[in-house]
Amino acid sequence: MSIKLLVSDMDGTLLNEKHKISSRTVRALRCAMAAGIRMVAATGRAWSSASPLLEEAGVPCDAILLNGAEFRRSDGNIIFRESMETGTARAILQMLSEEHADVEINTNIGDFSTNVEFCSQDRPMPEMAWLWDRNPKIQKIFIFSREHADLVRIWDKLERFEGISRTTSLAWNIEVTSDKADKGKMLKRVLRYYAITDKEVAVFGDGANDRGMLEGFDYSCAMGNSPEAVKGYAKKVIGACTEDGVAVEIEHILKRQMGIQNGCL
Repeated sequence: MSIKLLVSDMDGTLLNEKHKISSRTVRALRCAMAAGIRMVAATGRAWSSASPLLEEAGVPCDAILLNGAEFRRSDGNIIFRESMETGTARAILQMLSEEHADVEINTNIGDFSTNVEFCSQDRPMPEMAWLWDRNPKIQKIFIFSREHADLVRIWDKLERFEGISRTTSLAWNIEVTSDKADKGKMLKRVLRYYAITDKEVAVFGDGANDRGMLEGFDYSCAMGNSPEAVKGYAKKVIGACTEDGVAVEIEHILKRQMGIQNGCL
């Protein structure tokens, strides 16, 4: 069956070591889109962080965001959203405050961070009373620290909270969402929205937060720069993000399906 949809993680996958989409990858994506194949970015990033990178590369596309807590069209309009239960989110943030942990929160009224130098797209964290008075819907809590021991302790404390999913994309973070928010679960909803079957999608990823996609679909590709455990989730291991691994695989797909060669645009 032909591939009709490409779904790719961003950091460590679609983006190279300079956090850019390379010219070869841009060319491959444009070829695919010109041939009628859809593209969806699937990232832990928020819209405010992901969309400028896609726009800058000239490949604006729909996006699964915040590890599956949101799905937005390329114009930014939200189609699907999964929020954390408010009481649970409040309790987690209270625990993190007691731990003096740096956090970013992604909400329906904006993105906020305790460390705006680290998260340059976000606004400073407001007073909690101000925040809760506005009844925010929290899609994701992003916890970051350079101290591994702090993250281990927080990871263990998060285990007592029900209705959440916890994962990590880098050695220095923990990412918390509703247990209904997962890249793989959201992608299933997106496929129904597009009327595309599971067999018509190719997925790409490199991190633990990509597990739901890599295990859930037959055409799944882990990057060569992925940890060994992540490579085990996928059906195939391709080149690293520094080697244009996604672009090379897309070129193979185009050649097999349509006889399209490199440099088609």
